[in-house]
Amino acid sequence: FDVLVALVERRDRVVGKHELMDAVWPKLVVAENNLQAQVVVLRTLLGPAAIATVPGRGYRFTLAVETAGAPPAGVGPSGSREPAAGPANAPGQRWHNLPRSVETLIGRDRELAQVQELLSAHRLVTVTGPGGVGKSRLVIDAAWASVDRFADGVWLVELAALADPALVPSALTNALRIAVAPSEDPLPALARQLGDRKLLIVLDNCEHVVEATASVLEAVLSAAPNAHALVSSQELIGIGGEHVLRLP
Repeated sequence: FDVLVALVERRDRVVGKHELMDAVWPKLVVAENNLQAQVVVLRTLLGPAAIATVPGRGYRFTLAVETAGAPPAGVGPSGSREPAAGPANAPGQRWHNLPRSVETLIGRDRELAQVQELLSAHRLVTVTGPGGVGKSRLVIDAAWASVDRFADGVWLVELAALADPALVPSALTNALRIAVAPSEDPLPALARQLGDRKLLIVLDNCEHVVEATASVLEAVLSAAPNAHALVSSQELIGIGGEHVLRLP
């Protein structure tokens, strides 16, 4: 539980292993595999996409968090039921699960404007390029700039730590807080419950599960006519309607 609390309290960033161990076991010498075992247990309880492993950096809690006193899960800002509800924010606040930016995006003003322009005209936009050129940061900043445009929210789905392509639909239902019965296939549930919601789904680091991501996005965009998707990937999604911004 202490590991979970520490991750949730620092959910806006990646938490290094040593920082996490110091927070959970202060002044104690604990083997690193103990922390790994705790994370495995939490993933078993909360779902495999609940805690992302960022190689060489640490862990990050990726599920949406609802604070005490906020409207119940599934209730939108106007009080209407929201099948694809995100974090229940206070009235007047914008709906999203985006991490806070801690650095200024430098030298990408033109690309940021291009992403915004593409999102205004198309439902599927992919930012692609080699590793390390800033795709993720650009996509997240573009998502922040788009929050006001999507009445049902902007939702980030982190796929970097996802090893099994079959878990892509579950990663989306977790990020969007869509309830799925244990015996239910998450993809049809996702497509059905999105309905006519106007929202932006942001998928980051999906090149290693690109085929599964393509199948999920094709189903979602077909079933939810007001849904948009913004993708960061080294590989193109490769489905109809995809518009691409390539970073050098």
